[in-house]
Amino acid sequence: MEKGSKKKAVKNKSIGVASKVLAAKKSVSAQKTITAKKTTSLKNRPETKKSLAPQKIGKRKTILSTLLGMVLIGGAGFGITEASYYGRHVDTDDAHIDAEISPVIARIGGYIDSVRFVDNQRVNKGDTLVILDGRDYKVKLEQAEAAYDASNSSITVSESNIMASEAKIGEAAANVEAAKKLLAIASNVSERNSAITQLAAMNARLNALRKYVDSHRDHLKSTFSSINVKKADVDYAKLQLSYTVIIAPVSGIVSRRIIQPGEYVQGGQSLFSIVNDTSIYVTANFKETQIEKMRKGQRVELHVDAYPDTEFEGEVGSFSPATGSTWSLLPPDNATGNFVKVVQRVPVKINISGSSAEKRMLKPGMNVKAIVSLDH
Repeated sequence: MEKGSKKKAVKNKSIGVASKVLAAKKSVSAQKTITAKKTTSLKNRPETKKSLAPQKIGKRKTILSTLLGMVLIGGAGFGITEASYYGRHVDTDDAHIDAEISPVIARIGGYIDSVRFVDNQRVNKGDTLVILDGRDYKVKLEQAEAAYDASNSSITVSESNIMASEAKIGEAAANVEAAKKLLAIASNVSERNSAITQLAAMNARLNALRKYVDSHRDHLKSTFSSINVKKADVDYAKLQLSYTVIIAPVSGIVSRRIIQPGEYVQGGQSLFSIVNDTSIYVTANFKETQIEKMRKGQRVELHVDAYPDTEFEGEVGSFSPATGSTWSLLPPDNATGNFVKVVQRVPVKINISGSSAEKRMLKPGMNVKAIVSLDH
């Protein structure tokens, strides 16, 4: 009986403690609720609202003033940075990649026998690219060589005749001297008349031989003059024949092929072009107001649109002697009375630094932004 009564007493005691804890929690929550209601009611009172309004406005003004100050400081810093940068640099995006482009033109007319390249193929200077049918030009060369050989033969004959005639002249001159001696020793009229007749005949023969030699010498001179012409004809025929083989004038990339085997081309016709990819440079059109401090040799940053992650470098190479509008098809005529002032552009050549492999990445016509450092 004692044990049972003890258990009940302990149980009742724990129940009482739990109820006290629960009552305490309820009282605390009730106090919080009352406090919150009081605070809300205080805030909702007109006098409380009036006292809080200036505080909120002051906080807002402080925040706006801080933000405005930060913006002004940031803008001033940005402006100073930009002014400092553009005081030492000039730039333009009116620039493009340029290169030496060599047109290959047929020097003579003829049918195309073979084409030994394809579009966009890299070739080296001296490579054979096109062969024309050269049979007509070979025949012309043979004709010129035959005429030249005939002139040489004529010279040989004339020289032989002159040599033989000169020997006869010597003999005729000796006969004249002999006839003169006979005339000198003639003792009677008959011998004297005979010697005179013989002397006249010897002189006539001597004069005839001299005229013959003179004529052959004149012929030899004319032959020598004509042989120079014949030699020039041979050289010209060889040159024409050599033009049937069209070679690459420079190293580079072949492009714009407009010919096919079997096609007839005229002398002076453009066949294709070769872009010399080792002569890449930039043509930048700066405003006339930007070139005052620009000098040859200044460093240039180049940003190519095709390669945004790659920065190229170069230096100012040269300035155009005239503005771009001067070279246009219809240059402006400001004397017509409708003058409108427009800032002109001056083309500037910029040499690209770097290896040949880097230059080959660039293609003529690509857009570029050029930034010139005026400090260098």
